[in-house]
Amino acid sequence: MSFNSHQFLVFLPLVIALYYIVGERYKNILLLIASYIFYASWDPRFLLLLIISTLIDYCAGLMIYQSTDSVRRRAYLFISIFMNLGILGFFKYYNFFGASLISLLHFYGFDLQWRSLTNIVLPVGISFYTFQTMSYTIDVYRGNFQPRRNIVNFALYVAFFPQLVAGPIERSHRLLPQLERSKHITSDMLKKGAMLIIIGFIKKCVIADNLGFFVDECFRNYHNIPSAALIAALGFFALQVYCDFSGYSDIARGAAYFLGVELMVNFRQPFFSVSLQEFWSRWHISFTTWLKDYLYKSIGGSKKGNLRTVINVAAVFLLGGLWHGAAWAYVLWGAYFAILLLLEVSIFKYYGFKPMMKLNSPFKFMAGLGRMFVVFSLFAISAILFRGQHLSIAIGYGRAILTNSFSLSAVPPALVMLALFLFLIDFLQYRSKDETTLVNLPSLAYWSIAALGVMLIILLGSNSELPFIYYQF
Repeated sequence: MSFNSHQFLVFLPLVIALYYIVGERYKNILLLIASYIFYASWDPRFLLLLIISTLIDYCAGLMIYQSTDSVRRRAYLFISIFMNLGILGFFKYYNFFGASLISLLHFYGFDLQWRSLTNIVLPVGISFYTFQTMSYTIDVYRGNFQPRRNIVNFALYVAFFPQLVAGPIERSHRLLPQLERSKHITSDMLKKGAMLIIIGFIKKCVIADNLGFFVDECFRNYHNIPSAALIAALGFFALQVYCDFSGYSDIARGAAYFLGVELMVNFRQPFFSVSLQEFWSRWHISFTTWLKDYLYKSIGGSKKGNLRTVINVAAVFLLGGLWHGAAWAYVLWGAYFAILLLLEVSIFKYYGFKPMMKLNSPFKFMAGLGRMFVVFSLFAISAILFRGQHLSIAIGYGRAILTNSFSLSAVPPALVMLALFLFLIDFLQYRSKDETTLVNLPSLAYWSIAALGVMLIILLGSNSELPFIYYQF
């Protein structure tokens, strides 16, 4: 049941209506049942894995907290991490690692046979809820959070349907206390929720899906498409994946507001960043902070010398790339950003762009725009790997850019207008530093903008119910 499906347009209002009807003690039970129905709608078999992960970390958290022996505490933590990563690794990486190992052994002359499992189906959202449950047991082990005994509340923390499939990856100290206390839902929360849902659907159905049709055609038929269109498709894909993913996050946050829960902000207008460091602090924030807190710092961070810092940054980005998909193209995508980020850190460290700060305001403004354009371009270039997904496609696409004829007329003006419309939305949020700033408008202005947004979705939105890109991760 995707957010942009007709089923969800019935499911969400029904759950909200029942939520307001039932008594306080039954609200979380209702939400847990609704979340399980929501998840099982893809494939009932997936639900069993979700329940297994829930039970593993529920028990591990209690045993870690109750044990006074450090060896046992580490053992319980290891079991939790091993089981979670084992389930994730089997469903997501078994075929990838198996095929890669056999290819390597064949290269060195070993003729071994290996049988891939063609009937493995990747459970939707497994990467997201696995990382969320792992963060819980790690926080309990570190003494940052006390485990919960109420299994309904904990199971709801794992399965809360607005953010279950594609995040944000919530931390236990943010989400669990909200689920445990009585909900006081204000009119301001309802207005924020409605506006976020409308903005999310505009991003997904109006902008992302329409850009996606053009991007798909360029990657499917790159041999015969002018290079100007292929270059534009890289930029359009950067905007597509942003609108698709941040649109999901907006809808998730909006739906949660109607249920008295405030989910974390997952995107903060990343294309207004003037450096890659700033970009990654604004893009998929729940995931990048997870990697920083639970991986980067755990392996030493930047406290063990320059060489170790380089190794740690590379490890984080390589694993971050692999998290996105079981293909070498994603690993190279992570390596690409690791190299760029390390180069940027070195440049900032030794030069710091101090001369720019001494320029007059108009020049500072233009220099800032130039740096934003560079950051956006570097991200767009990575689409060759991220969208191509296979090295052969990435190589062929890059070759086509260099050899195909060049014609600006092949770039649809309507899509350029959509891109500019997106930047206008983001600019208003960037200036106000609040994605729900429209809520503060007078009621007439608020409802007029909301009605206009609904009209845009109906008139310009895709009716294809295209899946969200991050469902595959």
